[in-house]
Amino acid sequence: MIPILKIDNLLLREIKESDKLERKKSGYDPYVMKMFGHINDDSILSDKEIDEWYSFMLKTDYAWIVELKNKVVGQVRLNRIDNRDKNAAFSIGFFSSKSCGKGLGVKVTKLVLKFAFEQLKLHKVYLRVLEYNKGGIKCYQNCGFKTDGILRENGLINEKWENDILMSILADEFKN
Repeated sequence: MIPILKIDNLLLREIKESDKLERKKSGYDPYVMKMFGHINDDSILSDKEIDEWYSFMLKTDYAWIVELKNKVVGQVRLNRIDNRDKNAAFSIGFFSSKSCGKGLGVKVTKLVLKFAFEQLKLHKVYLRVLEYNKGGIKCYQNCGFKTDGILRENGLINEKWENDILMSILADEFKN
């Protein structure tokens, strides 16, 4: 069971069937897709893509839907949980660029980190972010993530090789 996480007007909750319709309505935002390294000329999500997204979210260790003022605005995940080494991968994504740059990412990230370190007792949470995703990098730095390294030319995006930045935060570095 995925726990509900809340702060102010933000709610992180388990995915439900009705979220498929909300996700479909939001479509592909070109800016958001670029920050994830996806280039898609079609702004409409197919039913197959929605079903695949929903299935993936259900299979993920900890996957939450992000609601702001009762409106679905994104998703956040902790996955690849390694119970022996006490670490997990983190990812967050808003469905619309209108949700970016407002501090929502910092609030959501800190909520999930608090859960990861206090409830799951993880030692480390790590992520990978495209080097050109300056907003994402700033968000992660504001939450306490440190740069671990660079995966040079790790993704071919729009016929150009792009670097990924590896970042992590340790439990004793997290300040809620």
